[in-house]
Formats: sequence, C-alpha cells, structure tokens
Amino acid sequence: MLALDQGTNDNKTAETIGKPGAFLSRIESCWVGHNETIIEDEPDKEDRLGSGNAEPILSLACSLFSSKVFAVPTLPIASTGTATRTCRNQLSKGPDDLDAAYCRVRELSESLCETLQPEDCVVQTVPEVSPTKWHLAHTSWFFETFVLKEALSDYTPINPQYAYLFNSYYNAAGKMHCRPKRGLISRPTLSETLDYRHGVDALMEGILENEDLLKQFAPTIFLGINHEQQHQELMLTDIKHVFSENPLRPIFRERAETMGSTVPPIGWVPFQAGVY
Repeated sequence: MLALDQGTNDNKTAETIGKPGAFLSRIESCWVGHNETIIEDEPDKEDRLGSGNAEPILSLACSLFSSKVFAVPTLPIASTGTATRTCRNQLSKGPDDLDAAYCRVRELSESLCETLQPEDCVVQTVPEVSPTKWHLAHTSWFFETFVLKEALSDYTPINPQYAYLFNSYYNAAGKMHCRPKRGLISRPTLSETLDYRHGVDALMEGILENEDLLKQFAPTIFLGINHEQQHQELMLTDIKHVFSENPLRPIFRERAETMGSTVPPIGWVPFQAGVY
C-alpha cells in the first residue's frame, strides 16, 4: 500500500500533490507507464519501498479491482449505529467500475468503526497514533482537496477550517494542525465528521457520473482510493494501541467460537527395519 503520510521525508510528494498540474502529470505518467518509478529523486525511496524494480503508484493499487477486494466481509454492527452505508446502489455495479471501487472502500472505512463507541474514536494514546475520527476526516479531505476543488470551479468547502484540522503533511496544500495534538480536538464530533464524509461522497458521486470529469480525475481518484486503504490499515493498528492502554481490555471484534474436535489417541506406528 502506498504510504503518503510518512512525515517530513515526503515533502516532495506533499508539494507535488499540493500543485494540481504537477500532481496530475506525475500520476497520469504512472497511470499509463507501468515501468516508471514512483517518485523521482527520492533518496529514501528504496528504504520505504524496498530495493529492486519499484512498481508505479497506480500499479500498487491494481488489486483494488480484484474479486477479493470487492468481496467486503460482513462485520458486526454496533448498537449505536455509528456508521451508515455511503453509496446505496454500489452492489449493482460491476467490479471494473471506479465508482463501485470508491463506494466500497469508503464504506469499509465506516464499517471498521461499527463496533466502536464515539469515545473510542477521539483517543490518541501516543503521537504516532491518530484518532479514528481523524482518519475518517482526513481521507475525505483528500477527495475534497484534490478532486472536488479542482473539478468544480464554483466549489465552496463544506467547512473551510477542516483543511487545517485534517491536512497531514501536504505542505503545499496549506498549514496543518500538529500531529501530537490530534487527540485534543473534540470538535467536530464523530457525528459531524460522518456528515462531512457523506457530504463529500454526495459531491463525488456527481464527479463519478460525469464522463468527462471522471476521465480527467480518474488517476487522482484511484490514488485517493489507495490512500484510504492505507488509512484503513492505520485505523486498525491505532485502535489496537488505544485499546491496549485500557485496563478494561475492550474487544474490537468478538471472535466466533471455534468448535472443538476429538483428537485421536497417539500411538506407535510400526514399520520394517532397514536403511531408508
């Protein structure tokens, strides 16, 4: 999974994404060229991605359109009804539809929170951990900043202050709130954050249904989907650390009981002596 939010070593990536023309130029080159490197002139590229032939950004996300990714598992739902389905008609869309991929990945992010309470989603145990609520908002900020604002000439931000709160390390996209203090932000609430997500999704649906805009912004949307999958991994590792600090030992997912089986008695197996 492509890591976009690693820190100061990725300033070049952040600056590129903050400049729409340069950003699209780089991503589109990866879209059509499967033998190009991910980001040119990055001294730490091999450390982050491994030595050898580096796959381009969008090639890393090719598995997105596999049947395994589209078969999103059914997860237990919390009684609080924290999450809602973001795209009601996504199940009718084919596996090669970018619209379907967007809907399913966005829906999975909220499904990961279905067993969490609102209080779980605002805790930051260490600077390296981000609250679940922040992940949900930041991944929406990506689509708002690099798709909606660029595609819609008359676009008005849902909340202009969110750009400061939910930017991570995209320096050219504007100033950002410091990472170690993300857990001190109680507002917007989790409910307001989900409303923000759904507002972005509603506007993105218009982009995904517009053939010309979709053709223009498909590489960026593809990258945004891959970016959100990265944050889904972070959501799981971060909430695991949050729960590990709780002496009540809360459970993230109840495991299904495994049926025991009878183990046959252990005995000696005779065989003919000889050299084998």
